[in-house]
Amino acid sequence: MKKFISFSKFGKNYYMIILIVCIVATYFGYWETLILFLEDKEKHLGEYEENLLMLSFLKYLGSSYFGIGEIIRKKINKESSEFDNIIKINDIIYIGLISFFVLMAEFLAILIRQINGKDFIYIDEYYNILEFIFLIISSKFIFKTRYYKHQYTSVIIIFIFEIIRYSVKFEQYFKFDNFILVYFLQMIRAFIDSVFIGYSKVLMNHKFFSPYKVTYIFGIINLISIAAIYFIISFISINKDSSLCFKEYKGKCYIDNFLSIFDGLSLIQIACLFFHSIFVGLGRFLLNYILSKFTTCHLIVYYNFCEFFINIKNPHENKSFLIISSVLEFFIIFVFLEIIEINCFGISKDTQSNIDKRGILEDSNKEEDRESLPCDDKNEYTIDLKEEDGNDH
Repeated sequence: MKKFISFSKFGKNYYMIILIVCIVATYFGYWETLILFLEDKEKHLGEYEENLLMLSFLKYLGSSYFGIGEIIRKKINKESSEFDNIIKINDIIYIGLISFFVLMAEFLAILIRQINGKDFIYIDEYYNILEFIFLIISSKFIFKTRYYKHQYTSVIIIFIFEIIRYSVKFEQYFKFDNFILVYFLQMIRAFIDSVFIGYSKVLMNHKFFSPYKVTYIFGIINLISIAAIYFIISFISINKDSSLCFKEYKGKCYIDNFLSIFDGLSLIQIACLFFHSIFVGLGRFLLNYILSKFTTCHLIVYYNFCEFFINIKNPHENKSFLIISSVLEFFIIFVFLEIIEINCFGISKDTQSNIDKRGILEDSNKEEDRESLPCDDKNEYTIDLKEEDGNDH
């Protein structure tokens, strides 16, 4: 079997898979706490209209918790602030701009939910096709990641799987109007997300930000922005006939109202909101941790995991096909990330492990050639090698 298929040596790749499993666990955690919150809210109120900005507020609140984690990390590691001097005015401006666009993507998500008439936006083929494209493009042209034959082949197969499943589920996606508009908005969201992911990696790799710091900095900036917006619109009532009337509270109509969250609030709801913010913040931190250790394309595994579990719950008549194709896609993704190697037809010729093996073999052959030379020639050969090394730098 190893002659045809093998796994890379135990190491960082398996560590990454464990991290992804943890992220998926948090994914279920924040969905379950939200569902329990909504069920308890309806039990107390009879009927509950969703607060549009509540989930965004909780997301950034959860991310801001990791400021505490950064303080603890610095104390444990006794880290000085020498790297703080690396941050320039331009970096602060970039962080502000990225935060602004991330916030815009948040509002686009809310707009898409209203157009679709749905309470949530899921991570599935509809979004992942766009996200995959932008992650591949950004990794190649921004981070200069070099791809080889087995990876280009894998990418093509991954896109084929995604498009086939998307076609099978197309009727589910096409039940709403303004399909082209929604898809265009999703494209903008995916692009902003890929830029955010890429810049987060730049901060960790080149500005020496820890995953804790990246998580809480963007969390605090957007938490302040969301809180300010929430505060303002909570005191601006609008006409009940307006298309912007999404929340009724105490006989008045609002786009959203923060105080309405406390209407019929119970201990169960308080616990759900608190743990929801923890889970969603932890999920963001784990994604940043993966980015700090791996490439941006390793997040494809996370998106595929989320997509896989959505397909398990999907009541579609072709559910078996959706699940089987998702499992097969996992296999191809692992080939792309070189967790699995195909040892035939020269497919995995240029994996990192095989490149390293060839490098070791070449060094070994050079050493053998040197040892086989007469003593005088050995010295000459050694000098030549040194000169060769000196020319490389």
